[in-house]
Amino acid sequence: MLIASNQNKQYKWLKSLTKKKYRERENVLLIEGRRMVQHALEVGIKPKLIAVSEAHQDEYADFSVDFVFKGDLFESITDTVNSQGILAVLELSVIEQLEKPEGRHVVVCDNIQDPGNLGTIIRTCDALGIYEVYLTKGCVDPYSAKVLRSTMGSLFKVSIFKNWDAVELMNLLHEHEYHVVATALKNSVSIVDFKPEDPVAIVFGNEGNGVSEEVLDLIDTAVHIPMVGSAESLNVGVAAGIALYHLNTYCAGKPTVL
Repeated sequence: MLIASNQNKQYKWLKSLTKKKYRERENVLLIEGRRMVQHALEVGIKPKLIAVSEAHQDEYADFSVDFVFKGDLFESITDTVNSQGILAVLELSVIEQLEKPEGRHVVVCDNIQDPGNLGTIIRTCDALGIYEVYLTKGCVDPYSAKVLRSTMGSLFKVSIFKNWDAVELMNLLHEHEYHVVATALKNSVSIVDFKPEDPVAIVFGNEGNGVSEEVLDLIDTAVHIPMVGSAESLNVGVAAGIALYHLNTYCAGKPTVL
C-alpha cells in the first residue's frame, strides 16, 4: 500500500512514535535501517509493522513490507540524514521476553546522558559477554533512535533494566553478593591493581559529573584508569571498554597489561 498523504492514519501513528511519550504509551520500539531490522528478524522477532520508502521499495522485496511511503513522508519519520529506506515497529514486551545469554557480571549506568555513550556501552557489554545493564533514573532513553543505532543490534542480546533508584539498586546488588565497583578519579585504586571478586557490578557515571555521591557512598571499590598523557579523563564509553576488558581478562585468568 502506497501512502502519499500526511493525513494518513498510519503515517500519523508512525510519526508520533518518534517521540518517547508515545512509544511508552504504546509500549513499542521504532527501529531504522536494514541491519537493525535484519537483526530483529534473525532473533525471531515478528515486527508489528515494516515500512519502506518508495525509492527503496525494490531493495526490500524479500521483506514482508506492510506500507510504502512517498520519499518526503518517509524521511520525516526517520532520524537519519540519509536513511536506508526501511523502518520497523517492535513490541517491547517481545524484546524483553527474548531468551538472552547469561553472564557473571553486570553494568550500571548512573545518569549517562549521551545516546552514543550508552549505545557504545551496551554494544561493548554484548562483545564481552555481559548481558545485564541497569540504568538509574535520569539516564538517556535506551530506546531512542541514536542509542539504538549505536548498539548495532546488541539491544537484542543484552537485557536493559531502566529507571532504577540508585540507592535501591546498590542495596539490591549487595543483597545478591555482587562486589560493587565504580570508576572515579578520587580515592580510587588503579584498575591495574584491582583484583575483582566474582561476581562484579561495575558502575559508570555521568559524562560531566561522574558517578553520583550517593552511589559512591555505597560501593565496595573505586577504580581509575592510569593515563600517561595530559588528558584529565576519558570519554565514558572508552573508559567502559577498557574497564570491562580488564574485568573479563582478569576473571578469565589473563591479567591485563596497561
